[in-house]
Amino acid sequence: MRLDFDKALVAAALLDALALPNRRSLLNNIIKKGMSTRQELVEQTGFSRALVYHHLKILVESGLVEVHPTKPMPQYSLNHLRWSMVRSLLREFRDRNGALKKSRSKK
Repeated sequence: MRLDFDKALVAAALLDALALPNRRSLLNNIIKKGMSTRQELVEQTGFSRALVYHHLKILVESGLVEVHPTKPMPQYSLNHLRWSMVRSLLREFRDRNGALKKSRSKK
């Protein structure tokens, strides 16, 4: 698969959003529950409110997480289209056995 420049930028933003374990933990909690409020994520992860807010903001900006303006508190859910993009990208780096492919250097 060959990426054009715009797709490469999106891919980089998605992978960057997943670079930190705290973000992956938040995303995992959202995936398990389907939808979560910030307060629920604070309780589920044990992270501070500020940390949850910071990392949720990045996940939302990357497009991996969507915000639903429900009352009394907004809820967060997985953006399935973006998640499928991540899975597709990661497949490109794995061989048939699931191991990471070795990079090919051009000489």
